[in-house]
Amino acid sequence: MGTNYKLRKNICDKCNHSAEELHIGKSSCGWTFTFRAHDEPFIHSVEDWRKELPKGRIFNEYGEEKSEDEFWEIVKAQKKLSHNHARENPSPNDWIDNDGNSFTRTEFS
Repeated sequence: MGTNYKLRKNICDKCNHSAEELHIGKSSCGWTFTFRAHDEPFIHSVEDWRKELPKGRIFNEYGEEKSEDEFWEIVKAQKKLSHNHARENPSPNDWIDNDGNSFTRTEFS
């Protein structure tokens, strides 16, 4: 079982509709957090995500909003888990960034 996280940007004050949404990644039981890479905007590392997250608000797939601190605590807690998508499924679309985080270009849910 896993939970997806998205960054919602340009949220309407009246209806809460988001003009732009980026998939941040997925938290799965027993696995390190798997980040979704994007080419536009260019996001290929955790440092890139740290620059992008303040531009919007973080929500999980159940509509629950998470603060940046709460989100990074989830990532940190999973960092010690043994399974890592990029390490166990090597491909040109998957990699581990300089901080040991799993990234994929592939869309997933």
